[in-house]
Amino acid sequence: MIVDMWIKRGYLFYALRIHLSKVFIHSLFDIFNLILNEIVVFSTNF
Repeated sequence: MIVDMWIKRGYLFYALRIHLSKVFIHSLFDIFNLILNEIVVFSTNF
């Protein structure tokens, strides 16, 4: 019973870590896209 609880807790922690890493990568990608767009707009205006 206790082992089952620990397995569930470990699985939840693992899923949370994967979710957080996905969110982190997505936000990094969004920031990169924003910077890229700014550079493109600046170069076309220049």
